[in-house]
Amino acid sequence: MVRTHTEETERALVHKLGQPLDKMARRINAMRKAFPEATVHGYEWMEAGLECDPKDRHVLAAAVASGASILVTTNLKDFPEDACDPHEVVVVHPEQFLFTLLNEDTPACAEAIERDATRKSRPRMTTQDLLAGITDIAPTFANTMHQVLLAGAEPSSDIPALVAAPAENSPATAWSKSPNPKDPFHVALSWWTALGERGT
Repeated sequence: MVRTHTEETERALVHKLGQPLDKMARRINAMRKAFPEATVHGYEWMEAGLECDPKDRHVLAAAVASGASILVTTNLKDFPEDACDPHEVVVVHPEQFLFTLLNEDTPACAEAIERDATRKSRPRMTTQDLLAGITDIAPTFANTMHQVLLAGAEPSSDIPALVAAPAENSPATAWSKSPNPKDPFHVALSWWTALGERGT
């Protein structure tokens, strides 16, 4: 059986992220419509000769077959440089990729965020809602873009990366109610707070 990226995306959205089937189908269709050239075929023969993690060889193979120079993923450890360099593919985290775009053309990034937010109808979204949705993988970008869209207004939080997140979803809210010593963010926030109190 030939595995397709569409099938893998569907499995990830439904089984890993808990997306409803109808919402998943709309997202797949929207992705195909917005970015048809992202569909890659005929890469399977390359997989056997790649040195990255076996379960992710199809991803690198598709990148090489399409002539991509950048592979954007949060799973950096499974794509080591020695496996990607021979194919002139650079692997970057979404946060790094988004910041590169932001630095290269800030107005275009802001316009893209605003345009995407206005297209959301189920449910309707503001730019703040949209940015809050990516704080898990790109918190500093979300915060920075939020400040760009505010056009110089003062942030509503002194804690970087939390401006765009609704208060009830903020990690800081969970920390204030019940600090978890095993959560790296909670440990860092406790340390930061202690330093602030020490300096007063």
